[in-house]
Amino acid sequence: MSLQTKLEKNRLTIYLPQVFDINLYEAFNDSYKAFESQLEEVILDFSDTVRIDSAALGLMLLLRQKTHLEQSALKIVNANSEKVKKSLDIAQFGKLFEIV
Repeated sequence: MSLQTKLEKNRLTIYLPQVFDINLYEAFNDSYKAFESQLEEVILDFSDTVRIDSAALGLMLLLRQKTHLEQSALKIVNANSEKVKKSLDIAQFGKLFEIV
């Protein structure tokens, strides 16, 4: 599965694939680039993701910087994989994103 998106009003949901890594650089940036100034909420859905690397964490930081959204408007949902949870915890992403 590749990266998928869904835009509803000013809320963008990004559905991430099994592996979220540097190979998604262009697709991830393109997924919000056209809307970044009008977005009020971004949801990163990790339902299918089992692995994430440091480059992906960097992409998430760029998303946060470019959209200028606060923690409560940047949500990580369905991070069910232990590897993904551990990576987010180690990077202390709970301080930057709301993890649901």
